[in-house]
Amino acid sequence: MSIFETLQTDPQHRRTLFWLVCINIRLLIASAFTFFVLYGNSWVAYVVGGIGIGGGLGFWYQSVYDNQETIWWYRRVHSVIWVGGGLSSILLRRFRGPDDAAIAVGAFFYSDVVFGVLTASCLRTSWMPKFSESSDKRWFLLNRETLVRFLDFSGATVWASDDSKNGIFTAWSFVHLILTVGMGAVAYFILPSDPWVPCIFLSFLILGWEAFENVNLGLKKHFFGVGIIDSDANLLSDILVGFSGLWGTAYILKASVD
Repeated sequence: MSIFETLQTDPQHRRTLFWLVCINIRLLIASAFTFFVLYGNSWVAYVVGGIGIGGGLGFWYQSVYDNQETIWWYRRVHSVIWVGGGLSSILLRRFRGPDDAAIAVGAFFYSDVVFGVLTASCLRTSWMPKFSESSDKRWFLLNRETLVRFLDFSGATVWASDDSKNGIFTAWSFVHLILTVGMGAVAYFILPSDPWVPCIFLSFLILGWEAFENVNLGLKKHFFGVGIIDSDANLLSDILVGFSGLWGTAYILKASVD
């Protein structure tokens, strides 16, 4: 979230990016740390611990320069959570073993996500997701560029919307699917026995791309012809399509061999 504030991203855009990019990245970090500590060698837990402690101290340092008029989240609380998670990873892995260390790491870093969601929900109710921004509050499965008829929720056959902000899927959703299917194949061939490891790292790439695309709207307009941020519904669908293509392909390949 901090990087979007630093880049002076429009507050309305930051709402979308917070829920669909930042929260997902935090969940992915919590999951990665937990599984790496549980299944990795002992040195992996120490690396996770170092990242947690370093990240927490970084949050605390940043909090000194926070502009309270634009930053509403409690960065120092997140700092304490990250340092606690880092210390738990190191100490419990050293003295208790991987199971206890993974439980503690999961507890700390998932609570970091929960705390972020609660503060956003309680302090900024205007930041709740808005999956449809059209005047009639209808979602369309596709926008008109795909030239396909679909049913709206009232049951009437309608053309897909002209407005890309009302489309859950666009032509680029299919591009996302094709690219991430390729990424899933790469993940499998990198580590056929445990494709979840490369899949986790490539999942960060998917979320990072969505963040980059929807912050740099000038570049998005230049390369893709659309200079507006994705709607909440479309951004969510792109992430789900991307994850499905990546993880689904990797594990379909694994199942076909096993």
